[in-house]
Amino acid sequence: MDRAFMTFNGNSWGIPVNEFDIVLLAGTTTGPPYDDLAALSAENNHATISDQRSQ
Repeated sequence: MDRAFMTFNGNSWGIPVNEFDIVLLAGTTTGPPYDDLAALSAENNHATISDQRSQ
């Protein structure tokens, strides 16, 4: 994700395993739905998330 607004849910991840399933790049907005990373992960079959936004 970079400079876009999308809702993720119900994704699944196959073999081989990805290093990260969802990556929030520097241009991704802050706030809902991206700030609750635990919920985002849970809604996407426990996806691994890399948050590369500036904090």
